[in-house]
Amino acid sequence: LLGVDRSNEKVAEFYLPHHPAVLRALDRVVSSARRNHKEVSVCGDMAHQTRYISFLLGIGIRDLSMDVSYLPAVRHFISQISMAAAEELARSLLSKDSISEISSILEPA
Repeated sequence: LLGVDRSNEKVAEFYLPHHPAVLRALDRVVSSARRNHKEVSVCGDMAHQTRYISFLLGIGIRDLSMDVSYLPAVRHFISQISMAAAEELARSLLSKDSISEISSILEPA
């Protein structure tokens, strides 16, 4: 979904994993996969950023792939959240129509 070179300053600003369209697309992919008895995994940057993990878990993603150096922090973060809270956060984010609304919710994480 996000084929942007984050290290290229000319296009890095387009890397917006919290854009409403991206979040809704992820939710649709997971819903479709679930209906077809398939798993969805998220790899890379979004998978290890704690600001996104609750959303990903809340929409049903259970497979996160990342560099091993991030595993301790991610495991700790996941152990501290409830699935009900993650699902509530996901519903809240999916109801928003702007990047600024979503950013204001995610910023504290």
